[in-house]
Amino acid sequence: MFPAELESTTFRSRNGEFGWTRARIPAVLDALRAQAMGVLGGELWWVPDGAKDWSLVPQRYGPPAVYPWVTKSEVWGSLARLCRAQC
Repeated sequence: MFPAELESTTFRSRNGEFGWTRARIPAVLDALRAQAMGVLGGELWWVPDGAKDWSLVPQRYGPPAVYPWVTKSEVWGSLARLCRAQC
């Protein structure tokens, strides 16, 4: 699904989910758009160096958490452009 340079820089959790640093997201979205795919949602994780799985994001106040988001329905072609533009 992804070009080799993205596959080689990805974090893969034990359940198979992909994870990238914020800097890599534009390239990920470009690869998805090239395949007429878009992003319907996602999560912000914390992955300590050398970790084999993601963790909850530590908070200054309150318990650790994961930050999810969901994209509202749109025409599919404009959805991929919108997701890419907002990175």
